[in-house]
Amino acid sequence: MKIKIITYTFSQNMGAILQAYNLQKYLEKNTKKEVVFTNYQPLKLYLRENFSFLKKKNIFSFITGIEKLIKIFIWKRRNFKIKRYQSTYDGEESLNVFGSDEIWNYSNPFFKYQKFYYGYGKSKTKVAYAVSVGSANLNNLDNDLRKNLVKNLSGFKKISVRDTNTKKFIKKILKIDTPIVVDPIFLNKNINLSDSKKTIHKKYILIYGKIKNKNDIKKILSYASKKNLIIISIIFNNDWADKNIASIDPWEFQFYIKNSLTIFTSMFHGVMYSVKLNKQFWISFDPYRKNKLEYFLKYLKLENRYLNKKTRLDNKINYKYVKSKLNIWIIKSKKFLEKNIK
Repeated sequence: MKIKIITYTFSQNMGAILQAYNLQKYLEKNTKKEVVFTNYQPLKLYLRENFSFLKKKNIFSFITGIEKLIKIFIWKRRNFKIKRYQSTYDGEESLNVFGSDEIWNYSNPFFKYQKFYYGYGKSKTKVAYAVSVGSANLNNLDNDLRKNLVKNLSGFKKISVRDTNTKKFIKKILKIDTPIVVDPIFLNKNINLSDSKKTIHKKYILIYGKIKNKNDIKKILSYASKKNLIIISIIFNNDWADKNIASIDPWEFQFYIKNSLTIFTSMFHGVMYSVKLNKQFWISFDPYRKNKLEYFLKYLKLENRYLNKKTRLDNKINYKYVKSKLNIWIIKSKKFLEKNIK
């Protein structure tokens, strides 16, 4: 029996790629079974994730987009096992693990409700790990959608979620309580952190995400000047940074986080990897990611890492406390998987 993971393997988003990779590696190690990804991908979302650069009028952005597409394609060919299953059931017995991303975000404008992601089909054994509905508004459920959700989600052996909003969603739909588990990047020890051959000869601040808030930018620039640090922005272009690096693969992504002095991010996995690697970080508020980060920050008492006018950037995170709390959560998350993938 093999294990199939249903998630966003087609994405160019670093968090989406690395959560999938880490979940696969953990399951392989702890089950000794073949673990593969299904290749299902909503066309509209697939095109947006991979080819949005074609709309760019700037020739530099166009070339950068092609470079990034090729680099990530090569990385996936080397590190992912993707099989061309068109449904969750193809005649062989398998365990299907759904997650760990926004595959249940029925309000996402690029794919809406996708019954495949909700377990539609004849698959016998379905487990959800760290699934999220993202920023979906739970009050916007019409009766037909609710019926379909109940029908499909009732077929799951066990469900775990990634955030409070998704926990409320399952409670509303199925009337059951679900555990909130850690993102898969925390299931494994640091993987391939030294795989990048890049070197940086000057200390730097790392920017991950599009930061538009003028007060946040002003505060970051002032801090960099005060500490004599250069500012490197990865993946997203921030024209106020000293250097923008768009075309990187997942190992390079980890390299830039690991070797930075301070991280400023608006991205969910910017926060996740900062904590995983014990980095000092600050969050530029993005309403789209508020729901996803809420429980994580509250549980680890990191709610004060949002930037505001009164933020003192020299305030350090007490990682001794954070790690003690996080390790308890990781153990519980692993027990959930061990119990439900037998």
